[in-house]
Amino acid sequence: MAAQSGGEAFARTSSDETPSPMNGSHANADASTAGSSGCAPAAAAGSEGPAAEAAAAAAKEAGTPEEAQPDKPDAADMDSGRARGGGSLMCTGKLGDVMLESSKIAHTLARRYARTVQPKSSFLERAVLHMHVPEGSTPKDGPSAGAAMVTSLLSLALGKPVRQHLAMTGEVSLTGLVLPIGGVKEKVIAAQRAGVKHIILPSANQRDWVELPDNLREGLEIHFVSTYDDVYQIALNYES
Repeated sequence: MAAQSGGEAFARTSSDETPSPMNGSHANADASTAGSSGCAPAAAAGSEGPAAEAAAAAAKEAGTPEEAQPDKPDAADMDSGRARGGGSLMCTGKLGDVMLESSKIAHTLARRYARTVQPKSSFLERAVLHMHVPEGSTPKDGPSAGAAMVTSLLSLALGKPVRQHLAMTGEVSLTGLVLPIGGVKEKVIAAQRAGVKHIILPSANQRDWVELPDNLREGLEIHFVSTYDDVYQIALNYES
């Protein structure tokens, strides 16, 4: 969760073009299909000949069912987005692989969303950006900073200050969905210590919020979001 005590966002990010934050595709793809490289299994090569015929005959005599199939893998959710060239992003702060991937997703989504808000905006498509997460000696990883990264980039690109005393957490997808995260209790405690008054949480984490002790929720205004558009209205468009 990224706490905001002033008017600036804490991070900088970048990457896409399509003028709608919900453009792109969100599809369920079978994992075996998604992972296919177009190569036939090795066993298929050189499978003919006397030895192979003998093995097949032995299997048939043993009653091995010909239709036996390995278990079908679970389906995997996949996102696709279209990105323009130009602009770049460098990240520092001892970030893990998942957090680095989150910064790239945030960069792509921020570029697309900036065009939605300001059609002529091209800042994120040409700017060379540097995002640093403080306490550089401390390893950091996970996807939950995605929403804060997008907000930081848009604050910079659009010249809009982030709402004061605001903290947010949530993984974002390329299509602008805000996905659930873990560690809600720890994040809320950190927000309380930072003097936060408003918290943005993914809608899917409502149960985690309700289960918190009253003393942790006291004095905090909670905002549940399902898409990045919800985040934008709270964090950057609050004066409208």
